[in-house]
Amino acid sequence: MKKALSLLTVSALSIGMLSACGPKDSGKKEESKAKKDYDLLVWEDEKKGVGLEPAVKSFEKKYNVKVKVEEVQMTKQIEKLRLDGPAGTGPDVVTLPHDHIGNAVTEGVVRRFVL
Repeated sequence: MKKALSLLTVSALSIGMLSACGPKDSGKKEESKAKKDYDLLVWEDEKKGVGLEPAVKSFEKKYNVKVKVEEVQMTKQIEKLRLDGPAGTGPDVVTLPHDHIGNAVTEGVVRRFVL
């Protein structure tokens, strides 16, 4: 009985010591994630980016997200997506002609985004 009690005591002390050695979780990770700045990259056809300015300003103000609009020639957007998408440097939002969307989806260069 004395041996079993001392074994339980040693086990409890060991667990207590090991748990004290773990990282201190003060909730700072959650806070830092919530305050992270997000950026959106939007590709728009050349000379049409100015039309997005009011929407961009409103979106940035409402969601605290920085939006960068790059003007990319419409006919070169798919070509750029094929290269930039897999590299992780492509846009978050792209404005494609309706007759190019099907091929872009089939090729896997665009995908549906669900919040």
